[in-house]
Amino acid sequence: MFYQPGKTHHNLPFDPFKACVVPRPIGWISTTSPLTPASPSTQPTHNLAPFSQFTNLSFDPPYVMFSANQTPEGFKKDTVRNVESTAKFVWNLATWDLREKVNASAQQFPFEVDEFEHVGLEKEFSSCLPGDVQNPVPMVRESPVKFECSYHSTLRLPGASVMGGVDLVIGKVEGVHIADWALSKEGKLDIGKTKPIARCGYYDYVVLDKTFEMVIPGGDKAILAGLEGNAEQAQQSMGRPPDEQTLPLPKSRLRSGSDTGRQAPHVPLVTAANDLFGNIDPSLTTFGKLSHHRLLVSVYLMLQLPLRPSFYIFKSSAQPSLASITKTRAFSPSSPANMKLLYPTSLVLDPAKITGFPTLTLHPYDVKSPTLPSEHHDAEILVTWANSKDNLTYAVKNLKDLKWIQSLAAGPNDVLSAGFDASKVKITTGSGLHDRTVAEHALGLLLNAARRFYEMRDYQLQGKWPGHLGGPQPDREKGTFRTLRDARVTIWGFGNIAKSLTPHLVALGATVKGLARSKGVRDGIEVFGEDSLEDILKETDALVMILPGDASTKHALNRERLGYLPNHAWVVNVGRGTSIDEDALFEALEGEQIGGAALDVFETEPLPEGNKLYGAKNLILSPHAAGGRPQGAEELIVENLRKFLGGQELKNII
Repeated sequence: MFYQPGKTHHNLPFDPFKACVVPRPIGWISTTSPLTPASPSTQPTHNLAPFSQFTNLSFDPPYVMFSANQTPEGFKKDTVRNVESTAKFVWNLATWDLREKVNASAQQFPFEVDEFEHVGLEKEFSSCLPGDVQNPVPMVRESPVKFECSYHSTLRLPGASVMGGVDLVIGKVEGVHIADWALSKEGKLDIGKTKPIARCGYYDYVVLDKTFEMVIPGGDKAILAGLEGNAEQAQQSMGRPPDEQTLPLPKSRLRSGSDTGRQAPHVPLVTAANDLFGNIDPSLTTFGKLSHHRLLVSVYLMLQLPLRPSFYIFKSSAQPSLASITKTRAFSPSSPANMKLLYPTSLVLDPAKITGFPTLTLHPYDVKSPTLPSEHHDAEILVTWANSKDNLTYAVKNLKDLKWIQSLAAGPNDVLSAGFDASKVKITTGSGLHDRTVAEHALGLLLNAARRFYEMRDYQLQGKWPGHLGGPQPDREKGTFRTLRDARVTIWGFGNIAKSLTPHLVALGATVKGLARSKGVRDGIEVFGEDSLEDILKETDALVMILPGDASTKHALNRERLGYLPNHAWVVNVGRGTSIDEDALFEALEGEQIGGAALDVFETEPLPEGNKLYGAKNLILSPHAAGGRPQGAEELIVENLRKFLGGQELKNII
């Protein structure tokens, strides 16, 4: 068999992918929530969860990684949030004896639940990680092997579905705990005693209790030492003392918290650089005279140097080595000692969740005020949500140091219309924060239209009994939209909101198709290009519009395209009001050319009093209420803060 994930189906009752890569070690990761500056006496929350994508990455020094998919709601896992906020975690070996508790700790608990207590595990605590005196990481006492790890970095992998998004977290092993009883007489870790368990495919696990040995024929000492993972022998086999073998380890630009002070000496770096380059001609004064591969190595070495709070630049000298190293100021988007972030009071944000940035200060502001306090005119980061036009216009004129705007709205329209220039100030949106709420609202409007709740409400207000809507009803009257079961639903604008809505529609029996600029298969739904628009609309019972608001989508649903729809079809719009020609829609409703419309957005908002749409036939009106409640705003702000401080591409940047 052959299949292409996301494009063609494997035609098997179970997805085979994970079953192909087995067995997989289990990352049983324990973490602690951060102590907040506002309430340092508050007890942190302890967390424990298993991850089936886990492995070691290197041995000299040792690094490990685990990957965590997003929650079904589209949020980062609690484990990832804790690691990024405290810069530490512990890996605990999952064993046969602990298998039931490993499985029980995998449940999706609320953040405040302590999995140790819930599943009945005793704790001991880390002792060599940053901040362990005030806030150590809990470890599983019964586990025979534990790694204390400092946080290195997170690699964010995009997903084709909500849960498909994954955070790959890397940590450096700072301390190793091994129970004495788990060691053999030869001094090896005895898996016959520890009996580690591992994930296979589906819901299958395996327990390991036997090994066999194979040694590469003619193995070089350094290679064999590497395969064994023996750092000391690997260093000695290269002919130099161990302390001259280690390059300075990269301090992640994504890492939160202050530096620990543990830093590799500079001289071994110079030695290693000369070993890689060969002897450098002292007459060289520019990188341009270095050979191509030496240039790459030099750039690589500089990237490995500590980037916070300073970095180092190599200078050529009269000596045949990189002997002169000049300390200079680190590049940062911000030069002041304290970077100022303004956050809106129009949303209940939890500042305690925006932690791990020692040079960042947070300041609330009133989005409805026509001005901003003068003491905050030096702010470099502005978070916006439901700001008044005057407020944003004032910010354009007075926040001269502004470098980045994080809007929590799905689109940047209000920020751009105020006059901010995206070529001078980074602008990111809240795309993704409204997926679930907008999807829920769209589903509600569809059910309202199909089950005619709006008509029942009209009769209620008139004090009349809508008998024609009750009692025995046709199962599915031909040429009507009366149920989502077997209904042909077309979603125009197939992005993240559509991906959140589609599973609910499918669960209720609808047949879903997508329309977008590019065709393909997304989350198992066939999406057609707009060149197929006419044919798709002609076979649509309900059209859900989730288009963005820009010049390319203005009046996308016009008089001609409304004419393609069957006369029983409903139009639902939870995208942007400008995507529908409202005059043409009104005519179609009045002439009963379509079944009805349910609109949450309009070209002019609020919809002016006396507007003809208020009295249109079969029109359900909601006051731009589909979004309005950003979900996971703090997580997005923190993620983009890390990227911003690290000089990386920001999420949702326009």
